[in-house]
Amino acid sequence: MRIAVGSDHAGYELKEHLAAWLAESGHAVYDLGTHSTDPVDYPDYAAAVAQAVLDGRADRRAPLPRASRWRCRRARESAWPWSAGRTAAKCV
Repeated sequence: MRIAVGSDHAGYELKEHLAAWLAESGHAVYDLGTHSTDPVDYPDYAAAVAQAVLDGRADRRAPLPRASRWRCRRARESAWPWSAGRTAAKCV
């Protein structure tokens, strides 16, 4: 399965761990950032992850906004038109 992952700066370490585990499990992982713990705006990465699903580059998305858990919940519960019925990973 092709999985797009993305996070803000606070979720960077978790994203790295998850991406490695997914790859070891045989999944194709598309790491769309961030690539450090430098402060960033999560919406930029959430949009990139969603766009990867819309474009067909990924089958599933795993946004990891550790700096704001409500954003993760919102990503999971939203009916984003570009998600085509796909769901995000559970908040951690």
